[in-house]
Amino acid sequence: MDLNSLLNDNKGTITELLGDLNLSSKEVDKTIDSTKAVVGDAIAKESRGGLGTLLNLFSDDDNSSASNSFLKGINSSLVKKLISSGFNKQKAGSIKELIMPFVVKLVASKIGGNSGMLTSLLGGLTSGNSKGPGGLLGKLFN
Repeated sequence: MDLNSLLNDNKGTITELLGDLNLSSKEVDKTIDSTKAVVGDAIAKESRGGLGTLLNLFSDDDNSSASNSFLKGINSSLVKKLISSGFNKQKAGSIKELIMPFVVKLVASKIGGNSGMLTSLLGGLTSGNSKGPGGLLGKLFN
């Protein structure tokens, strides 16, 4: 399973999660697509510098300062991506506040802070297949 499938399979849950924001089906799709792109790119870039930050983020442990910084960068990128997709700044911020904790927990449920699991799931990085959600994250969730 790749990130696309993981988020698409949870579209109903995401729709419910975002329910108070009164998003149309098209806006939910834009939210999911934006999230896939931002999270996929961020994880691909971060993994090139080592796995410690990702292992910490996708575990039950308290986040390290590096993980918090990484997550802050994803949050900022997601808001920018949502704004470029047609959401106003306030709605983009509200979406980010709801969807990012969900996505982190969802990915953590697959990784669980297990270095062996993360290492094997990231195995495609050295083969050059780390571009975007389909590459690295395709390996993550298969």
